[in-house]
Amino acid sequence: MNTICKLMKFNRKKIILCLGTFLLILFSLCGADNVNAENNEFTIEDGILVKYSGVSDIVIIPDTVTSIGNSAFSRCKEIKNISIPDTVTSIGISAFSSCTNLESLDIPDSVTEIRESAFTGCTKLREIKLPQTITQIENMTFYQCRSLAYVSIPDSVTVIGPWAFRDCNSLKNITIPASVTTLDIMSFSDCSNLTDVKYSNSIKNIRYRAFYRTPWIHARKKADKFVVINGIMIDISSSRKGKVTIPDTVTKIGEGALENCNTITNIIIPSTVTTIEGSAFARCRKLKSVQIPASVKKISSGAFKECTSLKTIDLPPDITELSDSIFMGCSSLTNITIPKKVTKIGDSAFCNCYNLKRIIIPDKTTSLGNYAFYHCDALKSITIPASVKNMGEYMFGALNKDLTIICKKNSYAHSFARKKNIKYSFIK
Repeated sequence: MNTICKLMKFNRKKIILCLGTFLLILFSLCGADNVNAENNEFTIEDGILVKYSGVSDIVIIPDTVTSIGNSAFSRCKEIKNISIPDTVTSIGISAFSSCTNLESLDIPDSVTEIRESAFTGCTKLREIKLPQTITQIENMTFYQCRSLAYVSIPDSVTVIGPWAFRDCNSLKNITIPASVTTLDIMSFSDCSNLTDVKYSNSIKNIRYRAFYRTPWIHARKKADKFVVINGIMIDISSSRKGKVTIPDTVTKIGEGALENCNTITNIIIPSTVTTIEGSAFARCRKLKSVQIPASVKKISSGAFKECTSLKTIDLPPDITELSDSIFMGCSSLTNITIPKKVTKIGDSAFCNCYNLKRIIIPDKTTSLGNYAFYHCDALKSITIPASVKNMGEYMFGALNKDLTIICKKNSYAHSFARKKNIKYSFIK
């Protein structure tokens, strides 16, 4: 009997010990599963967070991450707050795009690069402080962040990219630091409540419609008639009609500055202006004449595109290029003298100039772009010097039946005429 009791006590101890060991193992396994479940929300490859697949509203990125990859959190609609560790140095393309419930996040100063569209469509993001280490705010970074009311742009930034803050409808004021030299295309356009813009004289480039459809630009147009920032004319009051004299405070006529001004018939440009940017006068359909001073050294693409009433224009002597589409669709243009220093005529430069009759290409020109004289239906003759070594395959349209190319014998233009079965005669 004693032996049986001793044996039972021994077996009980053994059973308890085995049971304890089993529970310990089970607990360890369950704990390991929980850790793995948490880590499995992040796909990390060589320090790059490739994808987040969790459903938490608060996310803490592991400190093993050095870069947040392209679209890593895109369309993670549950997330409200994200904590980024100071091990991260870059945020990829569309990394947090369309996180429609994201309200806040902390970006550490370790981040030196935030790629394009990083926060596009984060419609509940209210404010953000950018790190002092980035040098530019890239294309569409905060596009359609409609709740964004406050943003601090650090003085390390030199460029604010295309559409960077477009459609940020809650943004009421912005301070652009002195470090910024370029505001790119539509960078603040359609910010429907933007009334206060502070900037310094460091801004040298303001691209197409940077402040388009903002209360700020509308107020400036009403007060000043001409909107000029640091010598760059970027807009004009819609009340301007007939003959317009641009003020001598202007050194550059910006992209699209007078685009679609259909009430203007004549423009006088002062000798302070050196540059006319792209689409500056595009689709001014009643514009008949422009006085361009000799001070102008550059006229960019599409500057006079579709000015359908423009019949003649005197170009300044020192320009070296007729840019792409510069006079495209100027259907009333009958005559133009190309300055002697021009070396290149760009693609579609005179495309659809239906009434242009004669062209003389100067001796320094080497290249005539594709579609340069396409559908110039009335063009009778074009004189092309031996200096031209490149002519676009479709430089002339099929409707140029009466065209004669006047050229040097055995020149590139001579070969082109024979190849395209275009009439030609030789320069005497």
